Amino acid sequence: MNGLRYGPPFSSDVLADFHADALSDDDSAYIRAHLHEDPAAQDILAALDRVTADLGTVGRDLSVQTAIPPAIAARISQSLAAERERTGAPASDQPSGVVVPFARKQRRIGFVAGGVFAAAAAAIVAVAISPLGNLGDDDNADTPLVAQPTAEPSTRLDMTSGLEGGQIMALIGSRELGALDAPEVLAGCLQANGIEPTRTPLGSKEVHFDGRDGVLLILPGPKPPQLTALVVGDECGVDNADTITIRDIG
Repeated sequence: MNGLRYGPPFSSDVLADFHADALSDDDSAYIRAHLHEDPAAQDILAALDRVTADLGTVGRDLSVQTAIPPAIAARISQSLAAERERTGAPASDQPSGVVVPFARKQRRIGFVAGGVFAAAAAAIVAVAISPLGNLGDDDNADTPLVAQPTAEPSTRLDMTSGLEGGQIMALIGSRELGALDAPEVLAGCLQANGIEPTRTPLGSKEVHFDGRDGVLLILPGPKPPQLTALVVGDECGVDNADTITIRDIG
C-alpha cells in the first residue's frame, strides 16, 4: 500500500498498524517522516505506548484475579473479527473456546498477527478514553462475538489488600456505580470531593474497602498518564464527600 494514501492526518487504525510494526518498511518510513505534521497522531502513539506498558505490567502481576471488563472484551472481540475479515484469515475450525496450538499458525503470524494485535490495542485505547456513558450501549447485542463473556450478577470487590495498580487497570472500562448511578448524584459526589467536572470517570466498581462498602471511581489523574483512584461511601453526594480513600497512581 502506498504511504501517500495514509495522510497526514493519519487514522487511528493506520497508527495502530504502524505501532504494531505491521506495515511495510516503505510505509512505516513514510509515516515516521511525517509524524511531526500530525500532533494528534503523536498523542495516539503515546497512548498506545502506555497501553502496551500497562498490559505488560498487568500480565506480570499474578496476584490480579479480576476478569477483563465485559465492555473491553466485547470491543476486542469485535476488532479481532473485523481484522480477520479484512486480512482474509480463516475462522478457526475448532469448537468455540478451544485454544489452537500456536505451532499450527506459525506460517501465518507475520502481517496478520501484527494487524490483529494492533486492532486489539486500538480497541483498548478507544475504551480507555471514551466516556462511561457509551460503554453500556451495544447496538450489536444480537451479533455473535468471539469469546463473548457471560454476564454475571454484580458483586462487591473485596479490596482489603489496598489499591493495587494492576487491579485498578483491570477495572478501566467497567461501569458499576451502585448508589451513585444517577448522574446528578455522581456529579455532586465528585464536586464534594474536589474533582473537576472535566475528569470523567474511566471506570467504576462497587467495593468493600477498609471495612466499609463503597464505590471505587477511576479518574484521569492530575498529570497524565496518571490515574486517580477514589473510593467513596454509598452516602456520597452534594455536601457529603463521604471519602474513604483517594490515591494517585502512576
